[in-house]
Amino acid sequence: MLRKLENYYKPSSLQEALRLADENTEGAKLIAGGTAVMAAKNNEVKTLIDIKNTGTDKIIKDENGVRAGATVTIASLLESNEIKNYCGGLIYEAAYYIASTPLRNMITLGGNIIQTFPWSDLPAALLLCGAELSVASKNNIRKLSYINAVKKHPSLAISKNEIVTEVLFPDLTSYTGKFTKFSQTNFDYAILDAGVIAKIKDGAFEDIRFAVSAAGSLPQLLSESAALLKGAPADDKGAAAKAARHAASETIFTNDKRVSIEYKKEILPALFERLIERVVKENKGGN
Repeated sequence: MLRKLENYYKPSSLQEALRLADENTEGAKLIAGGTAVMAAKNNEVKTLIDIKNTGTDKIIKDENGVRAGATVTIASLLESNEIKNYCGGLIYEAAYYIASTPLRNMITLGGNIIQTFPWSDLPAALLLCGAELSVASKNNIRKLSYINAVKKHPSLAISKNEIVTEVLFPDLTSYTGKFTKFSQTNFDYAILDAGVIAKIKDGAFEDIRFAVSAAGSLPQLLSESAALLKGAPADDKGAAAKAARHAASETIFTNDKRVSIEYKKEILPALFERLIERVVKENKGGN
């Protein structure tokens, strides 16, 4: 583990971190919490650039939504009122399911969504809300939608001289979102993660989105399944069940040594039905 490590840098500003990233593109890794680097067990890393003190640890609400810095810890997400109140608690619920309390104090938002593992909990929630990343290099800042980042592994969408600095959770004031994790224990890796957000108007689904992770290697937005409910009455349980069953067909599953694909296909519709019910119930309560 890190047997070839030669250099460790801890820049005190983002500009210094970007300069170091630009100068050390080969054999270098960014760290903040450090858990992803340890889990990867990459023995080719020669340089670590610790970006924890670069000022990218703030959570701010503005007219565009909620902005969270890449080095915000999962514990800080859970303590934020902006996150608790965002989209019916969607991001809060996803963050709550991540690991244990000690690890939540180390794991960062940026690490969880870029150094993504199949069982990572936040990526599906980011797909649901249409999150956008700010990606900086020494001479440029670009925007990257998370849905484009996960067309392949997110780390491949970020160049070696770039740093993800911020996540924008766009304004979803009229939406309600819910998230759930299915696992063997509270602290175990997810067997399945599922999330739903919906905009309900005049008792019907004006918009609704489904997402799943831990089914395959990357999180998936299930557009076909969600489309079956657009325009349907929010209290139509038959339509909800049909869309939930379709989700199991639309999802791309890969092998999991813990459980069979058939088992996951049986579980997933139940998760979506419960999520839809929770979204509808909260929407009625808010009205």
